[in-house]
Amino acid sequence: MSVLARFIYEVKPGRMNDFMAKLAVAGSAKFISPVMPKSFKLFRSTVPGPDTDKVILHIEYEDMAAYGARTAYENANAE
Repeated sequence: MSVLARFIYEVKPGRMNDFMAKLAVAGSAKFISPVMPKSFKLFRSTVPGPDTDKVILHIEYEDMAAYGARTAYENANAE
């Protein structure tokens, strides 16, 4: 059974490009581990309004063991 990790970020006005650049680095080959997510989805409102600063990130893993292994890898990596 798949496991879905959901993260909601509130990005400060004018910092969206910095946030997206940081996500690009996080998704680079530099951070490849033995267990990787099955899928990655990013949601951002493009309609002007009070919620345009929110970014929702869904990361899907094969199962709970994969989620645990990737989380352990991330916690052990200081970068």
